[in-house]
Amino acid sequence: MTSWRDSATQEAQDDLDGLVNVVLPFAEKLLHEHGEFFPFGATVSDSGEVTMLAGKPDNSERPSSASVIAIMVDAGRSKREGLRAVAICADVRLNGSDATASG
Repeated sequence: MTSWRDSATQEAQDDLDGLVNVVLPFAEKLLHEHGEFFPFGATVSDSGEVTMLAGKPDNSERPSSASVIAIMVDAGRSKREGLRAVAICADVRLNGSDATASG
């Protein structure tokens, strides 16, 4: 089975590994404190600066995760010229238990 790492540069692998090391501890903290979280993300700029990413699609107290993710994807696409990497993290259910997904 081919991995994304087989075709990614070392810089891209390092950027994504760095983002995972930012988003997963934050997701674990939110799960521990609140039992859930809205999707969020992080970016790495061309200069190497890491910035957190969030999306709020409307004034709803509980927007759908899909709409929050769509806003973050659009934001990442609109700023792609200045970004090296983007990670989005979501609270999901896997085999009946909580899990986090990022990518």
